[in-house]
This record gives sequence, structure tokens and C-alpha cells, in this order.
Amino acid sequence: MKTEGSEKKQNNVFTGIPGKRVIRFLAVVAGCALIISAGYIQTAGMMFQTRLRAQKDEIERSGMTMEFLLKESINAVQMASYTLGEMMSDHASKEEMHRYLVEQTETFSKSVDEQFDGLYALIDDVYLDGLDWVPPEGYEPKERPWYKKAIEAKGAVTLVAPYLDAETNRIVISVCCMLPDRKSVVALDQFLDLIQKQVEKEALKNDWDLCMVVDEQGFVVAHSDPSFRGLLLDESEDPVYQAIRDKITEAENGSVKIRAAGRKYRLLSASVENDWHIVALISEQKMRGGLQYYYLLNLLTILAVVTVLLVILYRQEKERHLTDETRKQYESITNIYTLVYLIDLQTDTWKRIAEFSPLFEDSTGKGREKAQHTVRAILDTISDTRFKAAMFEFSTFSTLNERMRGKNTITREFINNNNRRYQSRFVVVERDKDGKIIRVIWTLERIDERGGMQLV
Repeated sequence: MKTEGSEKKQNNVFTGIPGKRVIRFLAVVAGCALIISAGYIQTAGMMFQTRLRAQKDEIERSGMTMEFLLKESINAVQMASYTLGEMMSDHASKEEMHRYLVEQTETFSKSVDEQFDGLYALIDDVYLDGLDWVPPEGYEPKERPWYKKAIEAKGAVTLVAPYLDAETNRIVISVCCMLPDRKSVVALDQFLDLIQKQVEKEALKNDWDLCMVVDEQGFVVAHSDPSFRGLLLDESEDPVYQAIRDKITEAENGSVKIRAAGRKYRLLSASVENDWHIVALISEQKMRGGLQYYYLLNLLTILAVVTVLLVILYRQEKERHLTDETRKQYESITNIYTLVYLIDLQTDTWKRIAEFSPLFEDSTGKGREKAQHTVRAILDTISDTRFKAAMFEFSTFSTLNERMRGKNTITREFINNNNRRYQSRFVVVERDKDGKIIRVIWTLERIDERGGMQLV
């Protein structure tokens, strides 16, 4: 039965822990927490960077998609620019040039869809149209955006921000190029519908907060929210668009952090034919979505490790308390004996439990085998010659089963060679199912100190 005192000791296991042990425990906990946290933070960081790279790849892919949508028009204008330049060098007539524009428009209309309009040009101040459209009175080609932008580009194919087409009365973008004479221009209109739909599709697919195509002046060509189409970033009072305007070019080299309206964003950008940019904005919260569970898992893992360590510490301390208690009880028992050995009769081996005289160590040596020989060697060393034969007979293992039938202990007193009175005892520790003794405790006890008479 447990005593009240022992229960109190078990309930107060932690009260007796040494300060150094507590410090070591806290150091282990802190070390584990740091290692676990570092691992989770590194993992979360790697996942975030992977997502960021994926988003950058997406904006680059979107830029290439936009370029593909414009490529047919750009190639057609480049070809027309080269051919018309050659025809001008060969002094071809305006009729021949007009006929070429008509033929190319017809060919072009068969290879592309309805998103594209015909080729047209202003050559030596004469307007030529591949669809034979006749400009209304007051129409000034040199005042049109496609002409001005082509002259500014000085021979490079360039894109013109959306404007209202005089022929179709629809919003178009123009692809245009100045001819070698540096005053003539050839152009092709492309309706904005396809690009607008593609921008909306990209924003939806990638879960971007917004996606838009802007030209080099910050004019919004297409936007995932069509109501923002035509916006000029410099004129917007929205802090988000102001922040975007300042960082578009920088974002082409990688994502850029921006903060606007109390929120954090990642800005992504890719060039489109060098004149335009496709821009995407995604909130940091979306980018890190799901990663917060890693931090929660990190916390739970640390708590689990701390709990396990506390359980281990508790069990160790409890075992130490019990061991200390058992040791004290054991010492109080073994203190009355000069020697206590545990002997295995089946293997003829022994284990020293208590021994309080270096004389016995000299007799037994360091081995743990030959238990019968060891016991007899000890008794032969310390017994008076008058008792050696009797102690030899008493210590014989082969007769223990017979002598201890129905008994758990037997004793024999003798006098040692210093004329002191001793008692040798065998105590049964274990029997097999047939009652045969397997293990015993063998003790030597000096009994003249109990008050008995010393023999002389």
C-alpha cells in the first residue's frame, strides 16, 4: 500500500528538481522550438517563393499571349512598310500602291478573324485605304493618333492607345509604321475586344486582384474591370494606381512590393512589344493564403514537443524519486549485512547487491561467473578452520532444493578467522513451476554486534 507520505512525494515530483536540471530542460525546449520554427519558416518561405515564381511565369506567359494576339497585325504592317518603301523607291504610282493595299487587305482578311481591320496608308499626303473607305469631309490623317505615333517612332512598328475609329465608330488600337521617306505612314487597326477578353480571362484564371494592359504613357488599354479602360494612371486619385505607375518598369525584373490603401500587394509586369506592359496585382494575403496554417502547425508542433519533454521529465523525476526512496529502503536493509549477492542457480552466475569489505573483492575478482566457486572462496577465506567443512556443506548449491523444501530461507552460524560470529543465509527469490529453485539471495551477516557473546 502507498502511504500518505509517498503519495505526497509523487504529487510533488517537480518540487525537488535541481536548478541546473531545470535550466538544461528549458535550454532543450528552447533549442527544439528554434529548430522547429526555423524549419517551418524556411518551408513556408520556400513555398512563398515558389508561388511568386509561378506568378512571374504567369505574367510572362500573359505577355507572350498578348504579343501573339498582336503579332499578325505587326507582321502585316512590317511587310507592308517594306513593300511600300520599295515601291516608292521604284516610283510606283499611287494607284499601284492602293492596289497593293487592297490585295493585302483581302489576303489578310482570309488569314485572320474579324478582330482586324484593313490596311491603310498616307503616302505623299494622299490617303489610301485597303477597304476603299472614303474619309468624310474634314478628316485629317496627319491629326490622327496612328499617324502621329508612327512619326514619333521613327520607322519602328509601334502601337497606338485605343481611340475611336472614324470608319467603324468602334474602339480600336492601331499598329503603324513610318515609311522610308519619313513622312508617309502605313497602319492597320485591331479591335480591342479580343485583348479585353484575354485580360479578363487572365485575371480570373490567376486570381489576380486586377490585370491590365497599359501603354508607355500609363494609358489603360484593357482592364479586368472594363469600367477602368481608358484610365490614365497619372490622373487617377486611387493610391493603388499611383503606386502601380511608379513601379511598372521595376516589376519587369521580378515582383515588387507595394503598399496602398492599407494593404500590401505584389506587382507583376511584363512588356508587350516594348511599347505596352501587361500588369497584374495580387495581395500579399492571397499569396500567403494557406501558409498561415504552417505557422499554426509550427506552434502546435512546439507545444507537442514541449508536452512530450514535460512528460519525459515528469517520468524521469518520478522514477528518480521512487529510486531514491527504494535506495533508502534498500540501504536500510543491506546495512545490516556484510555481503548480499543475487545468485542464479541455473547459470551459476552472481550479482553483487551489497558488499562492505574490500576483502571480498579480493576473493571474488571482477567476474560474475562461477557463483558456486565464488561463494566457497569467500567462506574459505573468512571462516575459522573449525567451521570450513560445515560452511562448505551449507553453501553447496546442488543440495539447496532438498534442504529448502517447504522453506524460503535457511541460515548457518559460524566463526570467522578473527574470532567474530557470522551468519550465512540463503533466501529464495524465484522457483520454477515445479518448485525448483532458480534464484536465491545469499547474505553474510555479522551477528556478534547484535549483543551476542563473542567466542574465544
